[in-house]
Amino acid sequence: ARAWKSTGDIPPVEEVGLPAYVVDTFHDFVEGRIDTQRGTRLRPPRLYLDPLAPDALYFLDLPT
Repeated sequence: ARAWKSTGDIPPVEEVGLPAYVVDTFHDFVEGRIDTQRGTRLRPPRLYLDPLAPDALYFLDLPT
């Protein structure tokens, strides 16, 4: 990001030292191909524990 900010070019993957998918995603972001304002967010799954239940029940809530 610093190199792009100072020169306007994204260095090659070999020079950056990060996985190719990271550099490609940054390139897509810079080119405007990633919509950061869509507002859709993934909800994380939740794990519930009922410690007072006889068998210490676990509940896993997976979002749709």
